[in-house]
Amino acid sequence: MAKVLGIGVFLVDARVVPGGVSGLSMALYYLSGNRLPIGLMMWIFNVPLFIWGVREPGKQFGARTFVGFTTSSFFIDFLRGSIPGLGFIRLQDHPAIVNLRETDFLFLVFVGGALMGIGLGIIFKFRGSTAGSDILAAVAQKRWGIKPGMSFMVVDFCHFSRRNGHLF
Repeated sequence: MAKVLGIGVFLVDARVVPGGVSGLSMALYYLSGNRLPIGLMMWIFNVPLFIWGVREPGKQFGARTFVGFTTSSFFIDFLRGSIPGLGFIRLQDHPAIVNLRETDFLFLVFVGGALMGIGLGIIFKFRGSTAGSDILAAVAQKRWGIKPGMSFMVVDFCHFSRRNGHLF
């Protein structure tokens, strides 16, 4: 839930985009004029990775991954009020969050990032996954014995380098 709060309540309206599937979903949300639900887009993008995750690391990992990315996707849209009939929820419009966004942007981003980190730490501690680059890390660990932290660093490095016009 901490990851969901970090993304859905703090980072989306601050326009701070994390990496991976979450970031891609947020970018499409902005490009669509805030019409495409972020959680739904995350779910759609994670399905092919989920299928790969079931085939490579195994069914138990696949089951935990499905629960992880489905609940994350649902609760991001739930807390943002993006689910039809639940538009009144919109936690990102709470006066305290709006005030932070207007007066202390750095602290808002810090809280959002910290919540994401705490949420992902809890998920990984219990050998869960929210799909995305988690699946790449699990496959790398199974196939080549590469620790997940190293996999994340390589994926993020390639992602960062590609953004700057270079593949490596």
